[in-house]
Order: sequence, then C-alpha cells, then structure tokens
Amino acid sequence: MFATGIGKNSSQAKALVHYTFGALGGSQLAQMALAYRYWSGISVASNCETALTYYRKVSHTGRYCTSTRYMNI
Repeated sequence: MFATGIGKNSSQAKALVHYTFGALGGSQLAQMALAYRYWSGISVASNCETALTYYRKVSHTGRYCTSTRYMNI
C-alpha cells in the first residue's frame, strides 16, 4: 500500500520498512518484493547479491510457485 499509494500517501521508505519486517517474518511476497527492489535499486542501492539472497529464500521453501493460493486455481 505504501509503495503504490493505495489508500495512503506513497512512501517508498515506509514500504521498505514493511517489506523488510514482512520478509523477516517469513512472508514470501515480501521477500520477492525486496529481492526485486535490491535488484532494480528501488529506494535502496542496487545490490545483486542481496537480491539473490532473498530470491533464494523464496526458492528454498518450494511453496511459492506450487501454492494454489497464488495460482488462482
């Protein structure tokens, strides 16, 4: 919501905080969002190694791509 400004004023700094805490809590969507942010340099310094770390966390769970919740089945 903070990243896009839906229902609130847009704040990339607040979005980064929320994504970070979500990722620390195990949210795969937050980990994917952080990985992309670090890869593309959105509100953080571009860092491929950090992006890869977050992408690996998601891939090691094995649930993101196979979950029916995300595939709209």
